[in-house]
Amino acid sequence: MIGVQIGNLVMIVELSKVNFTLKGVTSNAALAVMAKGLTAIANLAKTTTLMKLNNSSESISLRNAT
Repeated sequence: MIGVQIGNLVMIVELSKVNFTLKGVTSNAALAVMAKGLTAIANLAKTTTLMKLNNSSESISLRNAT
């Protein structure tokens, strides 16, 4: 699961429902697929999006590329 925070709104995204999988895929290819998906989510948000992995202090922040 990934928590997506947009301002005060927090949205939980289940990876299984976004069709992300690491099985049978090389690491670089899998990361590229995930990056595309996360970028798409950030573009939909049209803002800086902070994504935190569950039970992790590490976060990924994405900015809209437009």
